[in-house]
Amino acid sequence: MQNPNQPIDPLEPDVHLPGDEFWEANKGKIFAGIALVLVVSLGVISYMAWSSSRKQEAMAAFAEAQTPDAWREIIRKYPSDAIAGNSALLLAAFLREAGQRDEARAEYDALVASRGDYPLRSTAGLALAELVASAPGSTTDAIVTAFRQAAVEFPNSYVAPYARFAAAEELARAEMNDQAVIAFREIVAEYQQSPIARMASMQVQRLAPQPAPGAGMTISPAAAPGSPAEETGNPSAPAEPAEPAQP
Repeated sequence: MQNPNQPIDPLEPDVHLPGDEFWEANKGKIFAGIALVLVVSLGVISYMAWSSSRKQEAMAAFAEAQTPDAWREIIRKYPSDAIAGNSALLLAAFLREAGQRDEARAEYDALVASRGDYPLRSTAGLALAELVASAPGSTTDAIVTAFRQAAVEFPNSYVAPYARFAAAEELARAEMNDQAVIAFREIVAEYQQSPIARMASMQVQRLAPQPAPGAGMTISPAAAPGSPAEETGNPSAPAEPAEPAQP
């Protein structure tokens, strides 16, 4: 047995360094682990390159798209990309302008329902409410409900205050002033210091009943014009006797 205090010469062929046994027993696993790390790293790098190339390809396709068929192709080819959502918005707007309201509504509905992480879902929700509002024969109740639904569905988005304002405006247009004033006052209270709150406040002043000039003021009979109290400025002062006429 080798003396542990004796220096070890690593060049001697028969000398076993500490850890040799571990290396011999586990070197296969170590090499396999290194190989796995390399494979995973290469896979990640390849995916990033492919993803970047695919994104550039999608952006180029979106920049060139000008027709419904081109937008539909982008939606089909890049369904999980934000560019697909942008294409859906443009497609719905095109269909709406072309008078294909049912098709446009279907696109807005699909965009709101199926793209939970798309940042402009709220925009589609507001556009859907506007589509209802502009439909021939839409009732006040249907329009107000559509805008309020958009506000409820996207409460923390920029859409919420504008949807609520649009609902209140529809109530005012229908001369349901009491309900409109309540709705405008709620906007003022919830969105203080915002432009939409200032607009709502102006509508409250326009629609709310204003007191008539002088309403709520009373005049004491003792201070009626021409009375002794009015002339002396003291309502409780007794009237002075009239002087006798001179002959």
